Formats: sequence, structure tokens, C-alpha cells
Amino acid sequence: MSDSGPEKEIRRRIARDGRITFEAFMRLALYHSDGGYYSTPAPFGESGDYYTGPAVHPAFGACIANQ
Repeated sequence: MSDSGPEKEIRRRIARDGRITFEAFMRLALYHSDGGYYSTPAPFGESGDYYTGPAVHPAFGACIANQ
């Protein structure tokens, strides 16, 4: 298992409360200040994750629209 900030906090809250909501889980996983997905320096790009939003470039949006 990971030893990340979000995972520790999720486990702590589940141990304390017995369960957490999906909304709370996602908020911690995505935005936790110590390792949340969107709190990392560069979640997108060559060293990060891929990005599939049509706003990246007009050509990408056009390709999606043609399908």
C-alpha cells in the first residue's frame, strides 16, 4: 500500500467514522495538499498523466466532433 498523504487521511477517517462518502473520498484523493492528484506540481504533460479535454487544442476537439 501507498504511504501517501491522501491515503493516510482516508484510512484515518474510515477508522474514526466507519465510512466516508464518495464525495469526501474524491476530494481527498484529488485535492489533498500532500499528494492529491491535482496538488502535484505537473499532473499533465510528458512526465504526468495524459489529457483528453477538447480544450487542449482546436484540432483535438474537431477530431472528437467528427466521430
